[in-house]
Amino acid sequence: MNKHRLLFLLCWIAYFSTYIGRQNYAASMSEIIAAEGYLNRTCGLVGTGFFITYGLGQIISGFLGDRFSPKWMIFTGIFLSSLSNLSMCFLTSPEAMTAVWCVNGAAQSMTWSPLLRIFSEYLPEKEQKTACVNIATTYPAAVFLIYPLCSFLIYVSGWRMVFLVSGGFMLAVSLLWASGFAWLERLYPEREGSCTRKSMDQYGTNTQCFRVTGNLILLLSLAGFLLTIQGALRDGVTGWVPSYLSNTYEVGTFITIFATAFLPFINLFGVYFANLIYRKGRKMNWKPRPSYL
Repeated sequence: MNKHRLLFLLCWIAYFSTYIGRQNYAASMSEIIAAEGYLNRTCGLVGTGFFITYGLGQIISGFLGDRFSPKWMIFTGIFLSSLSNLSMCFLTSPEAMTAVWCVNGAAQSMTWSPLLRIFSEYLPEKEQKTACVNIATTYPAAVFLIYPLCSFLIYVSGWRMVFLVSGGFMLAVSLLWASGFAWLERLYPEREGSCTRKSMDQYGTNTQCFRVTGNLILLLSLAGFLLTIQGALRDGVTGWVPSYLSNTYEVGTFITIFATAFLPFINLFGVYFANLIYRKGRKMNWKPRPSYL
């Protein structure tokens, strides 16, 4: 296995662990409601708090990722997320859970932007697109693992064991990331600065730079808005399906949690189907027809 594949595998494991540390709450929420007697809307606020801090943190992390080492940003995010998960084992009120899960959202927001920077700076250009597509498998893989695992742990010990196992796993991954990335860095030659700096030098004048930057901000804002809607729908459906099945059909929580594990395959199919269309279009040299209106 070459160094590029080892690097991607390490990044895959790191980002996979973040989904374990966020989807475990959605997977165990129906059991928390049933076991602790909390209201649905009260437990729903815990997940809402996560997405608020996660979304705001993504904006901040995007700027910090250009100035700080991506290795230590990802390590810090995974490490703090593991502590948040371990803390959930000892909490007895939804207010405290909301506060801790907000910290978890802010911590996990520190992983995505640095991960993309690693792809752009370490991987060859031909492998960057493949890596960005394949990293999408972390979500269905994590959900397919965490939902049956949560079902088993809840059946054996209760919902608190879910966060104990998840937090311990993330703690181990954070140590693996720090040591593994430090070893992989020695396999790569010294680079001449970030790709952001290189691309900015190609534009020449300040006027061209501002024009291109403005267009990029507009396009990225639109893409971010659409991705936010898609992510909210995806995580909302995955998060509330166990509670819906349990409350509507009076099915046991461990059965509903296990059944939800098959939803992410629809998401994975969409990712690879879109990539297939893109590759076919490239081979056919397809270009949009110009408009003369």
